Amino acid sequence: MTNSRRKVVLMGWDGATFDVLRPLVEAGVVPTISRMLGEGASGVLKSTRPPVTCPAWPTMYTGVNPGKHGVFSFSYRDRSSGRMRTASGADVLAPKLWNILGEAGLKSVILNVPITYPARPIHGAMLTGFVSPDDSAKVFHPETLNESVRSRFGALRLNWDVLSHRPADPSAREAHIRRINEYMELRCRQFEFLIDEVDADFYFFVHEYTDRVQHLFYHLLDPTFEASRRPENRRSIELLREGFMKLDASLTRIMRRIGGEADFILVSDHGFGGVRRWVYLNNLLERHGLLRSRSLRTLADLATRKLNCSPSLRMRLGLEQREAWHRQDPRSNPLVNYARSAAFAGPQLEHAVYVNVRGRCPDGVIEPGADYDRMRRRVIEVLRAAADPDTGGPVFEGAWTREELYDGPSAGDAPDVIYELAPGYMASNVTLPSWLMGERFLRPLSPGWDISGYHRPDGVWIGAGPSFQPGGASEASMTDIAPTVLYLLGQPIPAYMDGALMTGGLRSARLSEEPPRTCEREMALCASASAAYTPEEQAEVTRRLEELGYL
Repeated sequence: MTNSRRKVVLMGWDGATFDVLRPLVEAGVVPTISRMLGEGASGVLKSTRPPVTCPAWPTMYTGVNPGKHGVFSFSYRDRSSGRMRTASGADVLAPKLWNILGEAGLKSVILNVPITYPARPIHGAMLTGFVSPDDSAKVFHPETLNESVRSRFGALRLNWDVLSHRPADPSAREAHIRRINEYMELRCRQFEFLIDEVDADFYFFVHEYTDRVQHLFYHLLDPTFEASRRPENRRSIELLREGFMKLDASLTRIMRRIGGEADFILVSDHGFGGVRRWVYLNNLLERHGLLRSRSLRTLADLATRKLNCSPSLRMRLGLEQREAWHRQDPRSNPLVNYARSAAFAGPQLEHAVYVNVRGRCPDGVIEPGADYDRMRRRVIEVLRAAADPDTGGPVFEGAWTREELYDGPSAGDAPDVIYELAPGYMASNVTLPSWLMGERFLRPLSPGWDISGYHRPDGVWIGAGPSFQPGGASEASMTDIAPTVLYLLGQPIPAYMDGALMTGGLRSARLSEEPPRTCEREMALCASASAAYTPEEQAEVTRRLEELGYL
């Protein structure tokens, strides 16, 4: 499909990090990535705060911060019904990149990009990504795409139910990795098929493989983990490398299909790092008198006391999950005595603490205004001062009020306090009983059962093609991607976008010949007034997020 007209391909590898990619490059496992690094430009791509899928991808494809596009977490409270809902593409307030391009007559192919369900009419084609219900007709635009994909591949598999299975036995783990690799290869074939089906100006597709295997097996990919050096794990590591090799090979085939004159940008929504300890945030708040727990009043508490089970066994029994706010509402943890608590942890991936404000929260105890502001500063002090008793190092890299991070019409919907964990830690909103924890708020992870990798802020970008400067390098922000794509396709950059053109990676000749242009386009709010999910679909996606450990 070689074509002389200008094209841009945005290739997402969810959670990709140079900490994993560079050793793979050195080992010759990912020759396409190696070639892109050698012939093009690259740098760290800073994620959103928090560095999580749900706000990060919309930030990338709108060019604005979550306070403007309106998506902060996987769930939100519907103002009209008061019910908790899963965020979707219908909740994104800001214009999407492909909509802006479509108005200019440029065609887009959007494949498996998170937070795009349900598919809306665009100039081009769309197959929605995470979180989409399986077998819904609303994952395709146009509808004819549904027929062609299903006739070629049969039943459509959109979701990875892999994080709920963490086999510790080497042979079972190897079989699990093979299944993950097979699914990734299926996605590669689907992407390549759809690229052949629709000739476009802009292609945007996302692979989840990197995120999933790093969550599960970071301890096998990172040589600082002792498990990566054990002989019994050698075959698992070889299989993981084979998966990266096949993903890399698909990039080569896609590049050949689209043509050498296109600009290619590989990006990730966040980075990754190894984790060794759980941070029980509610227990930390309780230690400082900001939260009061209920002891021995739930089945999970009683079961834990009776069985005297470890955290890893608790996970196997499902008790850890059941104690959490797994119905999505951060104000429904049965182990928290809200009538006597000033603050409490939000959902695990929200990286947030909520103040128990009177009038906003049931059993609220903190008055709005000055008392609210003082409590937020107190929470931030507690988080910033938290230290690991074994190392003396900080547990959190920072904590901020929502006003310090976000601006825009939806900034007031963000959590009260947002934090960033230090490397090696992962937060839990579970409240463990005081008789089990004492004054502690940290517990070790078990890499044989718990996930061993977690999101970090430093993602990646790698640009290759006629517009990129060989050897160019610069740090970029998630908001910089949309302005850069618009520029590469000859379009002006809307003034409302928070990002900037990634000039450090572009050829100076291109910038001189085509100086970037801006336009005063208004950021028209474009969220749907109706819920994206039916009650049945809502139940399905909630269950799926729970299985992945995201709720």
